[in-house]
Amino acid sequence: SWGPVTNLSAAGENAGDPQVKISSDGANATAVWVRSNGSHAVVESRSANISGNSATWGVVRDLSAADRNARSPQMALSLNGERSSAIWYVSNGSGLTVQTSSAEISGNSATWGIASSLSDVGYSDGSPQIALSSDGSRATAVWYRNDGLIYIVQTSSATITGTSATWSAA
Repeated sequence: SWGPVTNLSAAGENAGDPQVKISSDGANATAVWVRSNGSHAVVESRSANISGNSATWGVVRDLSAADRNARSPQMALSLNGERSSAIWYVSNGSGLTVQTSSAEISGNSATWGIASSLSDVGYSDGSPQIALSSDGSRATAVWYRNDGLIYIVQTSSATITGTSATWSAA
């Protein structure tokens, strides 16, 4: 039995590339997507409490900068739904770079950290991927980019404390 349909993105603005993850007990969910702000594409997120066939969604959070074009968001959620990490590409004018942010989630309220860049500027077409440990304290990300000659797959791993992540070099 499905509950009512809920719009997660802003009314009257284009949005796409959605992804959702749910906690192992089914009580919490977090979603990410890209929304056009009229000039640029911004990665956004919302978290929810779920009870039966009803979800109570919190407020929308912008994860990427409003003055750049972001795309291909992906996310991971800890087993208990209390930590999340997201990854996406962002255009910086001369190419693409991979950015990420981590969140602490309480109910349907998420506090996201400041986005950080993981990669050098390059050209990429594929979706970056991110995985979290079951407790959300460790993350690993993979992506590919062109270094000017060939496409290469890169990775970085992080230790996460709260909304701060310390990433290894790519």
